Amino acid sequence: MNADLKSQNATPYSNRQCAREIIELIATEPVNNTTFLQRLTGSLRRLMARPDFQELGVKRQSNHTGDGSRWLYYDGETSIVVDYLPLGRKIPAHDHGVWEACCVYQGRLAHTTYLRRDDESKPGYADLDVVDDRILTAGEAVMLAPPTEIHSFYATEENTYFLTVMGGPYKQFRNYFNPAEKTVTVRAPGGSR
Repeated sequence: MNADLKSQNATPYSNRQCAREIIELIATEPVNNTTFLQRLTGSLRRLMARPDFQELGVKRQSNHTGDGSRWLYYDGETSIVVDYLPLGRKIPAHDHGVWEACCVYQGRLAHTTYLRRDDESKPGYADLDVVDDRILTAGEAVMLAPPTEIHSFYATEENTYFLTVMGGPYKQFRNYFNPAEKTVTVRAPGGSR
């Protein structure tokens, strides 16, 4: 088979291939180490390199970002989504109940990760320390894993898209924090309790 015909018949790197690599990675590497994030990011970058990446996936309702969210993969234990984040929409500090990795596809994302310092014994009170605060650009990723699974973020430019890989289903009711006021409320994402 000549090289031109072979390249015409080549199947692009798929959502499924990406998910399989990530699932194998989860089975073989601790999620909270540098190697895990580097390998996971490599798989996501291969998927994002597809010329038709913006057309992949199935529409989903986002917990925080509104329209523009798509499932790329979901099996009940592992999921990969892509989200559009409008300029000016700030996502408040919140937790998930599972590990999560975020990788920017396009644009710039101001991202802050927190560690909760209080013992959670006082209702409505939370003392958070910033452990990472930076601007993520295309291809850059961040890992959120307990005990540092709390984060907040916002787009710093138009047309910001990012991928999120989740290691299980989010908890139904999450903690939403106001770090400046040292408060926390429990509610369902996008609603109240």
